[in-house]
Amino acid sequence: MCFNQLADKPFKTYDQQLEILETRNIIIKDSKTAKKILNTVSYYKLVNGYKQSLIVTENDSDSEIFQDGVTIEFLYNLHIFDITLQSILFKYILSIETSFKTRISYLIADQYGVFEREYLSQENYIASGNKRKLRRAVLKELKEDKDNTKYTPTKYYRDGDIENNIPPKNHIPPWILIQNISFTRSIRWYSILNSNDKNQIYTQFPITKKRRATETIEKEYFLDSLKILRDYRNNVAHGYRSINVKIKNCIDKNSLNTIIPSTVLSDSELDTFGYKDLYSVLISIVALTDYLIMENALIDELSALFNTKMGEEVKKLANLPDNFLQRLTFLKKYIEEC
Repeated sequence: MCFNQLADKPFKTYDQQLEILETRNIIIKDSKTAKKILNTVSYYKLVNGYKQSLIVTENDSDSEIFQDGVTIEFLYNLHIFDITLQSILFKYILSIETSFKTRISYLIADQYGVFEREYLSQENYIASGNKRKLRRAVLKELKEDKDNTKYTPTKYYRDGDIENNIPPKNHIPPWILIQNISFTRSIRWYSILNSNDKNQIYTQFPITKKRRATETIEKEYFLDSLKILRDYRNNVAHGYRSINVKIKNCIDKNSLNTIIPSTVLSDSELDTFGYKDLYSVLISIVALTDYLIMENALIDELSALFNTKMGEEVKKLANLPDNFLQRLTFLKKYIEEC
């Protein structure tokens, strides 16, 4: 079979890719090393992933020309820095997700029982008119997860183990069901809880253990923070960069200004950083991480990573405040002392 249509993005050999890089002002010092880099990290991920902060805007041309002095080795080292940063932040987000899910399932089991017909009954959840549609959708999703998931432990509880002649359990308790649902689904589950149940969960997290604002503002801040971490987690899971990450959700500016001290992020700075970006992710992690050992280690790990030549470059590219580590340290102490 023969097609005459020309591809918008035709295949390019490594030699051809190097030629393109040079036309874009990227320095190739050693072609053998450069080809090895392209064979390890794709051209697309290496170049397009960081071009936003490194290209020169040309008014009379649509071509994307990189700033002077950018080498392919620099782009590769930037990529390595990025995935190292992702691995650090990812484990803290997972710890927050685990705490969040644990507290939801404990509350649900304690308040509404361990049988699905009990704890997934709509009577246990928010009943206001504009939330009924959401309640119906979330409970339907949870029941579908219970019935259709192919992963243990939920599947084991539902189907048993035929090979080892182990029968299924007569129910799937909430602390089992929640193991196999996504971070997004758990946030949606939380969102349909009634007000008192939400209070019992969000007040267990560091930033909101002590009253800092009205209940409405605190709830708003907590939920927005979770969504920021969810967005970042999903970006990382799908291979997107961290350095110039664009977060879909954001914290309401009023609740942010009320909960977070201006020393960490002031209202006048929100147009520069701290809003739908990497710094907003870092603030949310510090605000919600309640494993004391991990919380102490976070600042240490970030310091070791950023107190390097590449770290200084990344601070500029990621638009982080120059003293962001000191700000995060202040936030941690603020949470512990207030």
